[in-house]
Order: sequence, then structure tokens, then C-alpha cells
Amino acid sequence: LPKTIVRTTDFLYLRFIGPHGQYATKDKELVDKTPDLQGWFEQIQQEEGVTAVYAFFNNDYSGHSPATCNRFKRIVGMDVGEIRPYQQRRLF
Repeated sequence: LPKTIVRTTDFLYLRFIGPHGQYATKDKELVDKTPDLQGWFEQIQQEEGVTAVYAFFNNDYSGHSPATCNRFKRIVGMDVGEIRPYQQRRLF
């Protein structure tokens, strides 16, 4: 797909999805996508009239979607949350 923004409204919805199943583990970033994410941020900054940006990351994009989300948040200047390992929750 082309790496360009096609606006249809006043907000942007970006999906960062890689080829399904390309990573055997999903607990850490396996590829540094900083250059790609920086490029998207630069494109976003050029868009006029954008009221909000929503970004979705899946694990197939770089190996661990929470870490990649935090990476993008750092690039755009947002606060970054702590990533905790998944633990089965208790019912009671």
C-alpha cells in the first residue's frame, strides 16, 4: 500500500499492521520501525485541519504492539505508559 495520507474527514486513523505470523514471539520489538514512524509523523504534521489522530498497532508490525505504540508516542511528544507483562487475571 502507498505510504501516503488520504483524508476523508478531520481526523486521521492509521493502522500499522505487518504480515501475519512473521514473528514467532510477541513479547518484544524485533524490528526498529523508528524511521517509518518518524516519516508518518512528518506527514501528519503537514496535514491542515486535523483535529485528532488515532493509531492502531498490531504485533505483526514490529513484534510487540505496546512497545511500538510507546515508540510512536515518544516521537509525537506524548507521555509513555509502563508496559507490564501479561498476567492472567483472577475472577474472584
